[in-house]
Amino acid sequence: MKRQLVFVASVLCFTICAAQNGKAQWVSTNGPTTKPVTCLYGGIITLAGCQDGIYSGSSNSWTSMNGTLTNPGVVTVTYDLNRSNVFIGTDRGKVYASFNGGDWMDISTNSGIVKIFSLAVNDTNVYVGTDGTFWHSGDLGTKWKSLSPPVSQGTVTSMVVSGQSLLAVCQNAVYISPDNGSTWTPANTGLPTHVLMLALGIDPEIFAGTDNGVYATSNNGTTWLPINQGITGKSVTSVTTDGTNIYAGTQTEGVFFSRNNGAAWQAANTDLPTMKINAMAVNFQQEVLAATDANGVWKRSILDFIFNSVNDPKQSNLNISLSPNPSSGLITVHSAQDNILNVSVRNILDETVLDITKPNSPEFTLDLSRFPSGIYVAAFTSSTSVITKKIVRE
Repeated sequence: MKRQLVFVASVLCFTICAAQNGKAQWVSTNGPTTKPVTCLYGGIITLAGCQDGIYSGSSNSWTSMNGTLTNPGVVTVTYDLNRSNVFIGTDRGKVYASFNGGDWMDISTNSGIVKIFSLAVNDTNVYVGTDGTFWHSGDLGTKWKSLSPPVSQGTVTSMVVSGQSLLAVCQNAVYISPDNGSTWTPANTGLPTHVLMLALGIDPEIFAGTDNGVYATSNNGTTWLPINQGITGKSVTSVTTDGTNIYAGTQTEGVFFSRNNGAAWQAANTDLPTMKINAMAVNFQQEVLAATDANGVWKRSILDFIFNSVNDPKQSNLNISLSPNPSSGLITVHSAQDNILNVSVRNILDETVLDITKPNSPEFTLDLSRFPSGIYVAAFTSSTSVITKKIVRE
């Protein structure tokens, strides 16, 4: 209940502020640098990495965390919430750690690690992707093991840890490892041929940014589902979520957001100084952050997106629910308005397996019993909008 009360109070406050300010927009955070910001972390602390080093941020200012570091060339940053440790990887082949707010320690000394492209941490395990080699340490950097990447001589450019599995992007494809990178299996069913990055959603969901929008999996990469209506054809370089909305940064077309778990996307670029977004994050101050090349980090209130969602008529005229879901094959559609013109169900290959014209009933059944187990998408079309619902066929 406490979370709900805070949310309501915040929305009421924002409603007043929005009326006073006239419009919502992106605002500069005044830093941390005019050089490209390559990575962001948003959470209990806000971190930004660049060639100048690593910075921690508040709403309108940044503080250098470099200490004794000199031009480290930070390309990736992560934060271990359980242990309050910060880890950074650099383009000079160094992995630094700050344990419980202490001074930076080089935990990659004499490891042989070269230019770093990606970094992930899980408990005492540290994973590093470099050019042609994958590295793993099971003891926070005391000892390192050199391993083969998923593709021979390939570069692991993005990683996420999901449960006991490690998922990685190597040569623009996704692979999964159950044993800390010792063995890898392709995990690309449903994905296009050019994957750029991975990001964790609300457990168990994982997002993939591709050259054709955003895809998602809820089964650790066994199958991927396109969630890219309105963002198709966009090269997505970063994805983050606040638990309600999903935000995507692109290479050339700015920021997009989805209020309905990726069923539809809208551009959100008012006053953003550039359309090239390197990284995105959501911080504890209820702000969405976007990292740019020459203009630092920009912010926009989460409440802006929530407020607009409440007042969007296209999102309120179809309040459909499905049950049971997951299902063994028969799914009941509830609260269907009489203005639904068409219902279509597609599989992960984007093939239409079921099509219904004007169901004309507040409740009707979708029969998927003759189709194989997997993820399907049901699209409900009215005269004013289209919404989609994910169906899991067991």
